[in-house]
Amino acid sequence: MEFKSYELDPDAFPYSNEEKTKKYGIPNEKKQEMINQMRSHAEEIGLTINFENLEETSTFNAHRLVKYAEKQGKESDVIESII
Repeated sequence: MEFKSYELDPDAFPYSNEEKTKKYGIPNEKKQEMINQMRSHAEEIGLTINFENLEETSTFNAHRLVKYAEKQGKESDVIESII
């Protein structure tokens, strides 16, 4: 399997609910509806998502780590430990 790196939001940092609403243009009620839907879909396949403890951060260093691991022949191991 071949993995490709793609950083979704290079400027990511922890946003408050108000900042998220402004950035994405999604009212809190709609956001909560979307979260509930994602949680429901995850539960259908046996996953539990705890959005309350979710911390948004940059994935830049994770991408760097995976690329380094790839050179060491350990890419799959590192990716498995991250997800």
